[in-house]
Amino acid sequence: MKIVGGSFGLKGSAFFSRDKLCIEGSRKAEYGPEGVRAVAARSETEKKFGLIGCAVGALLLGGLGLFFLGLFGAILGIVFAVAGSFYSTKKNVADLTFEDGSTLTLECTGRAMDKLVRFTSK
Repeated sequence: MKIVGGSFGLKGSAFFSRDKLCIEGSRKAEYGPEGVRAVAARSETEKKFGLIGCAVGALLLGGLGLFFLGLFGAILGIVFAVAGSFYSTKKNVADLTFEDGSTLTLECTGRAMDKLVRFTSK
């Protein structure tokens, strides 16, 4: 799990080892299940537009459309290229608060998020 914020800095990682959550960031720490006060899990989706893919797609699809259907096909190909150039990325993020007042924000895989939630509910 990747550290993205909190009391342990902006870089580093966290992992499970022998029923402990080991944190290796700007400072290091280990916590058992009883040391975690709260966990808030969320999913963040970021939408983006691929400009280079749009340009290449517009040239290819517009050219093919122009070849087969004339001007209408070229316009249709460009519209499809623009519509297909939007994409999104999804991240699982967990905010942890510990008994000593420290906080931690982790970027996790789905499986790691499940482990984290099960770990804190022990």
